[in-house]
Amino acid sequence: MTFQRAATILTTMLLCAGCGGSALTSAATTARTATSRGTAAGTDAPPATAARTGTAPAGSAAAADATLDTTDATSGRSTATTASGTASSPTDAGPVKVRVVNLYAPAEHPHGIAIDGYFAGDAHPNPQEGIGTPDFAALAFTRVSDYRSADPSKVGSLELFVKGQVDPIALQNIDGTSPGRYTMFSYSSGSAGGGSAETFDETPSATSVHDRDPGALAAAPTGKALIVAVGGPLQVVDAGQSFNVGQPGKGCFALELPDAPNAGRTTTPVGGYLDYVADPGSLQIAFFDGLDTDCSHTPVIAPIAVQVAAGDRVFVVGYGTSTDSMKLMDIPIRSFPGDAPLVPLPPVTTTSSAPAVDACSLLTADEATTALGAASDSGNADTSAGTCTYTAGSATLVIGTQSAMSKDAFDLLKSGASGAKQVGGVGDDAFLTTGPNGIIVLKGTVVVGITLDHHQDAGPDDPSIDGPLLRSLATAALTKL
Repeated sequence: MTFQRAATILTTMLLCAGCGGSALTSAATTARTATSRGTAAGTDAPPATAARTGTAPAGSAAAADATLDTTDATSGRSTATTASGTASSPTDAGPVKVRVVNLYAPAEHPHGIAIDGYFAGDAHPNPQEGIGTPDFAALAFTRVSDYRSADPSKVGSLELFVKGQVDPIALQNIDGTSPGRYTMFSYSSGSAGGGSAETFDETPSATSVHDRDPGALAAAPTGKALIVAVGGPLQVVDAGQSFNVGQPGKGCFALELPDAPNAGRTTTPVGGYLDYVADPGSLQIAFFDGLDTDCSHTPVIAPIAVQVAAGDRVFVVGYGTSTDSMKLMDIPIRSFPGDAPLVPLPPVTTTSSAPAVDACSLLTADEATTALGAASDSGNADTSAGTCTYTAGSATLVIGTQSAMSKDAFDLLKSGASGAKQVGGVGDDAFLTTGPNGIIVLKGTVVVGITLDHHQDAGPDDPSIDGPLLRSLATAALTKL
């Protein structure tokens, strides 16, 4: 991972509060969705993992590579085709309805593999028992299923399997007694055979929208279209990458939450999503490098043509298994007869800007040298991002700040962070993160974030070693605010 990538990740962590970035799997998110559990045997997943993706290990049994890639050879893009080849619409009885998007392409099946889905607890026995008919059968790679529902009194979760395997690749707990409509993305988590799921609430309650619950998709702003950029499936390519979203020659789209300094600059991480707004018409949507803050350079992922009208909502999803195979696909988020009116986001409350903090003033080169284990430079400031990067050989230390952060926004930031672990005794609130190892601290309304990357070419650093070091650095930095 380059130091630019580390700076991008820190900027995303600091500036993305309220913009989304985690799956709809937390019990606090909505009464209709509970936390994901670990395996089909009932093992609980680690809380931070469950809060982000609903990850489950895959079984070791081999499976046939039953794939169907709908790539258009002319445009190079993949079409969002339903399993039946027709427009996706709610089917079956029951108040809760779910559709599945199969983007599962583990390393052993780089072109993707078909999956089955079961509503666990309904009339179809769990596949671990060796019998049963899947509710989502042989869903091919890049395909979008129809919406399905099951017996509302029995639905407990939706579990996805590769045929012949014992454990689910992903799962989502579902309360089948409450109304709702969801889209569930399934993709490889990057580990051998592992899978993840990211679920979005297409018809959230006013409370979920007002609280900005992760995965709750609000109405498009008046006269605009809503672009939900999803980067989760790309973590199999590079877990440290992030993207800006825009149009070649026209710049980046504005965020749905345009409170400065976020507008047009916060990036879509590979493990999450962000919501953007666009004018109606024919769009050429592309993913740009996270450091390309005005989307003026060549896109990292080539554009696709998307036609939108005022009020439309559409997923634009990045997927692939290598830097050469990354593509985008668009999936409309449709409205159906009987839907309740969609709820818009509440107006953004603006506050007076606090004086900018010079991030390079919070740590000295000597402190950076101690942390990095080798002589550091004097620090390279990026005033637009609010960060300062210290470099010693290939190792980097990045410190950044964000002003005017509320406690609620900080809690939302924490809920979507990778490997979040609470830390006491530093500032008013603090937590450690992984990938790279870091600490995020709230002091009053100012956030300070620090990341350490000692061995950029030798895999992740050891959190047990970096944790105390990061805590010490944060304590030192807070004394200089």
